[in-house]
This record gives sequence, C-alpha cells and structure tokens, in this order.
Amino acid sequence: MKGVGALATVAGLLALRRARDQDHIPHAASPVLPGLAAFASRLGSVFPLQTATAHLVPLTLAEVADHRSPSSPAGTEHFSLIFRGPREPLLDQGTHALTHPSLGAFPLFIVPSLRNGDAPTYVAIFNRLPT
Repeated sequence: MKGVGALATVAGLLALRRARDQDHIPHAASPVLPGLAAFASRLGSVFPLQTATAHLVPLTLAEVADHRSPSSPAGTEHFSLIFRGPREPLLDQGTHALTHPSLGAFPLFIVPSLRNGDAPTYVAIFNRLPT
C-alpha cells in the first residue's frame, strides 16, 4: 500500500502541475489543502465536485485514515480519504475541483477505487513532510 500511496501522490503532483500549466488552476497562489484534522472533523460531509462540463457531483467523505507510524517525524501527515459518489457519472482518475462550505474550494487528485455495492468510491492520499 505504501508504494501505491507514493505513486498516487507523485501522479497527483504531476497532474496538478499540468493543470496549472494549462491555466485550469490559477498560478498566483498554490492552494493550501486541508489537513487530517480538518477532513476528520467533516466525516460524512458532502464535497461537491465540479466536472469539466460544469456538472456538480456530490462526493460524501466516507472514511479518513491516519497512516502515520511511530517513527514519523513530528508534523508529518500521512493519511487517506475515501469518498463515495453517485452511480453516474463515473469520474476519471485525475485532479478535480472540490468544494466544502467550511473548507472552501481546492483541487484534489482522486483515484477510482473498488465499488461498495452500487456506489463508486474514490481515494485521495496525502503525504506531507513538516515545513
């Protein structure tokens, strides 16, 4: 799982850079993504996702998992999010614009995951080093 997380993180960073280079994301300021505590306190919340066709897809934050180890340096965050989405439309892997009433708008790289019954799920993985 650690290799998959690192690969997803690298792929997310590359996708974010490509999106910025194509003017899909403003160059002026890099978005500050919420941290583990912010997401954990919003478990069960809906995060509307804006598609390229201006369609809003409601994603529900279904799980927040902390992956830090006892040997992780202080201030390090390693966590994953699982969102549950509607049956249609199915979303592609990539960087998408999400919003939340209290967290604001931010881009997030998500990867389709196993289906839970009829509801597709999407995973986002965070690996942050202390600044």
